[in-house]
Amino acid sequence: GQDARHTHGILGQKYGDVARDIRLDTLTTIMPPIMKQFAQRFEDGRTFALKGDLALGWSGVPGESVRCAWTNTKVIFIDNTVQIQPGLNLEHIQGELDNVYGSADGENFEVHGAVSLASVVMGGQQITKLESPIDVEKGEARLDNISGKLLDGKILGMLKITLDATPRYSAKVSVDGADMRKYAMNMSGHQTYRGLVSGRLELNGFGGDPRTLQGNGEAHIVNGALGELPIILSLLKLLNRSPATKTAFDSADVFLTVENGKTLFDEVVLTGNAVSLRGNGTMDVQGDLDLKLPVVYGRDRMHLRGISDLVREASGKLMVVTVKGTLSFPKPKLEFLPEASGVLKAMGQRREHVAIPRR
Repeated sequence: GQDARHTHGILGQKYGDVARDIRLDTLTTIMPPIMKQFAQRFEDGRTFALKGDLALGWSGVPGESVRCAWTNTKVIFIDNTVQIQPGLNLEHIQGELDNVYGSADGENFEVHGAVSLASVVMGGQQITKLESPIDVEKGEARLDNISGKLLDGKILGMLKITLDATPRYSAKVSVDGADMRKYAMNMSGHQTYRGLVSGRLELNGFGGDPRTLQGNGEAHIVNGALGELPIILSLLKLLNRSPATKTAFDSADVFLTVENGKTLFDEVVLTGNAVSLRGNGTMDVQGDLDLKLPVVYGRDRMHLRGISDLVREASGKLMVVTVKGTLSFPKPKLEFLPEASGVLKAMGQRREHVAIPRR
């Protein structure tokens, strides 16, 4: 432009070539609209530090926007929060956005760089050593190659979100070797879960309404200790003459689909020496579970087609474990002869509607 200049460190209190104590909420009123939408995701009231080279240019024509470009820039986060979507935030961010360059004018805004975070909290869980390239352009922000550490396991993924007033987003994430024991330690109450979790999840939606969510995923747990056996299952274990233990299941497999925010558990398998559970169910948008898991005797290791299916069907008609509550605090209940109880309940309801003739 006709009036361009370069400066080291912008706004805030300067210490050498670093600008500290920057607050974006004091700048959004003078930003172009699309840049403002991006910046508002960082409006948590906390400050951050910034250093780099900034160039400003203006044509001198009244009404035309100032053009700006930045290079060699580093943004330092100190316990900041970024909103991914309403109700889902990255919190307690410690780290930096490095090798940043980009530009903005009245209509266009773009940023490119590399995310390198020592620590960030998402959904109540701490992720460490989070890294990814970041690209913001054409009204969209992308993290195309996310990697990090979660509960001593590896996490990989990608995230894409538009900068609209009602943002559209899509995400893919996979986890390998996360430690359930560390997860249980972060939960309130006494939890004894143990095992290594691997899985994947793909989601897409828009706005802050969970009913827009669509996706699919799966999870697998090995080397586990997933809860304790009810008395009846302990009796089955004695009949099986296997070593005594309170551990109910040592592995689990879950396959799911998300439709309009509702999670459909297409198949849930909990495997143990005495008994296994195999069934399906749902979780609504509030997080309430409704699972029905027929009891299968033993591990069913040698699955003989036809014969094993008949045994599974027969045992499932005798006992079913229903699960209510939430994922964090499931409430299992063992039901005997569930089909028979359903018939008796229906007969009782019919009796209530039958008129008794007067004598």
